[in-house]
Amino acid sequence: KQAFNMIIDLAHQNKLCEFYNSEIEALEFYRYPEFNRRTKKVYLSFIRSELVQQIAACQPVSYYAIRKRLTTKKQPCRIKELRSYFATYLRKNGILPEIVDLLQGRIEAKNVQLGHYYKIADMKALSQQITAVTSKIEDSFFLTNPIGVPSF
Repeated sequence: KQAFNMIIDLAHQNKLCEFYNSEIEALEFYRYPEFNRRTKKVYLSFIRSELVQQIAACQPVSYYAIRKRLTTKKQPCRIKELRSYFATYLRKNGILPEIVDLLQGRIEAKNVQLGHYYKIADMKALSQQITAVTSKIEDSFFLTNPIGVPSF
């Protein structure tokens, strides 16, 4: 919810490029301290630019609105479990545990040092690998929901 709303806000301010790196198609959470928690941090989320643009055109959401929408559609969902489901999905689809740990925020920020360990070409390849896996989820959603991202 927080990232979804941040995309919308930054897009309205024409500052989306400060959060979304279109070159590697990733949300760069490590740039914003409000996303840093003691546990379960997130540093990068690879997401296709088309989806970011659709989110930017939406209205902000709340957890209540998401829950209500899911309940209305008779889709029971434990939002807190989505993170572990996503990690499992990535592993089952061939993403290395180290990459899943990076995406799940299990690596300390001071140890990540993305600029030192990964070159842009490496990040592009990683982005393509992740989006190839996640596009299966996105495509199945858009096939069942042709209007795109819900406005809640």
